Amino acid sequence: MSVFYVALFAIFSAYFGVMNPSAFWSSVAELAIFFGAVASLHYAAYRGVERSKWWARSISVMLGTVLLLGFPIGTAIGVYLLYLSVGAWEKPQPSERA
Repeated sequence: MSVFYVALFAIFSAYFGVMNPSAFWSSVAELAIFFGAVASLHYAAYRGVERSKWWARSISVMLGTVLLLGFPIGTAIGVYLLYLSVGAWEKPQPSERA
C-alpha cells in the first residue's frame, strides 16, 4: 500500500509542479498532509484488526469504499479490502513466546 501512496504522491507533485511552478512547495505540503492522514488511517486500521477491535472494521470499510474511486488499481484494492472487511474475523491468538 505504501508504494501505491508514494507513487500517487509523486504523480500529483509532478502535475502540480508543472501546472503552477510558483506554488509547487505548498502543493507538495498539502499532498504530504493528505497522504499522511490516509496512511495514518491505514495504520490505525491495521493495529485495530490485529487486536480484533470493532472500530477497525469501520475504518477498513470506509477506506475500501474511498479506494473504489481510484480506477483501476484503487478499485481492485478497494474491492479486496471490502471483501476482507465484511467476513468473519478471527480472535487474536495468544503469542507463543518461550
